[in-house]
Amino acid sequence: MSSLLAEMDMVITEIAKLNRRSAYTALETVFGGLKASYETLSEAETSEFIELVHLVLLQFARGETIRVSGPNQARGLDVCLKYNDVYEAALYRAMEFLARNLFDHLGEYSPHQYLHAALRVLGKEYYRVLTDSYHTDSIPEESAALREDDLSTAVFAGPEAGGACSDEALTVVGPEEENPPAHRPEDVAGQKAEEQIFYNWHEGNLSRLELTRLYGLTMDRVNQALLRIARTYEDGRHYGMVKWLIEMGEDGDIIWLLSKDMTAADVGQKVHRNQWVVYKHRDAVLRRFG
Repeated sequence: MSSLLAEMDMVITEIAKLNRRSAYTALETVFGGLKASYETLSEAETSEFIELVHLVLLQFARGETIRVSGPNQARGLDVCLKYNDVYEAALYRAMEFLARNLFDHLGEYSPHQYLHAALRVLGKEYYRVLTDSYHTDSIPEESAALREDDLSTAVFAGPEAGGACSDEALTVVGPEEENPPAHRPEDVAGQKAEEQIFYNWHEGNLSRLELTRLYGLTMDRVNQALLRIARTYEDGRHYGMVKWLIEMGEDGDIIWLLSKDMTAADVGQKVHRNQWVVYKHRDAVLRRFG
């Protein structure tokens, strides 16, 4: 057994005794050893390393808050990795990618960059699995018996989830933060900025949750901006409606977006809720004001 194999075997054997920081440090150290022996790596060594990565991500990435950013996103999205079926599916996809591209990663990344890249891949796959769950063609009859709380695992868990992830959660942006936020809080002050927020909500089909992420604002500041502009927009004739929708909270967003002929699946993505939950909220509002 090579010294590199022996080192990985020892880490795997002692994995239950490690904490998150020591596990990540061990993974970085082993990656550095693989990188130094790049030209002479054996199949046993690469296979053992993939097994080590799998164990580390399975045990220690739970509860992390991963920043998922991409070229088509205005700003990063924070994904809280809760351990459930979504996590397992995402880990399976992530490990397929990491195993297939190991030699490319050995050439491209430093040990620390590889750790961030692996976590970011897992975060992206977690987000994709969640997104896929919004596109359901039909709802089984037995689903009608489920309570809304039972669907909580299908909800996107960002920073607003509060307490769902551990207090020591790490924000991971990959090797470099190549996509800075499009709008920082100090950029969105004044009448013109608030008019843009109102236009994106009233005409642009963005939910208030999407506005908080796009502009880096709290929900309260978004609500205040919408109300201020509504007082003057078309002589204030829509102010009562805007105030009513805001007071209804999430139900208001769902009703407003559905009124624009959007599908429940599309609305679900915008409010980060399962399609079935969107129907449930809509029906509850209709019953209330029927």
